[in-house]
Amino acid sequence: MRRRSLFAGRPEALVVRPPARVARRPRRNVAELLRFVCSIGGLISARKVLETLARKLTPLPLPESLTASLTTATLVCLASWKGLPVSTTHVSTGAIIGAGLKNNPKDVRWKKVTEILLSWIITLPAAAFLAAAAKLLIN
Repeated sequence: MRRRSLFAGRPEALVVRPPARVARRPRRNVAELLRFVCSIGGLISARKVLETLARKLTPLPLPESLTASLTTATLVCLASWKGLPVSTTHVSTGAIIGAGLKNNPKDVRWKKVTEILLSWIITLPAAAFLAAAAKLLIN
């Protein structure tokens, strides 16, 4: 005996439709608000991030700094070309630490590296929680 598909003869069952009573919110206003908030965050935090990467991870002479920058640029461009989402800050941090290890492993400030790694681990679940909370507030 041939088994019938669950949706056989009912193609409309495959179509996902939003509930009729859900009001459509203006997405443009939300997008503008997000752009504004991200810009403010960048203005506030960018200097601290640059200071940490440039001075607090490891001292780098010019050739190693150039190598780390070129590595970052290459990896980010390749990832973009392949459509992979990567964080420039994460790639740059890894390149700087790698160049510092090559230059003098004893000069790498492991306490600061550990702080950065912990912040990366905490960021993902915190962002997921905030996104879920925002979704609940919007709905």
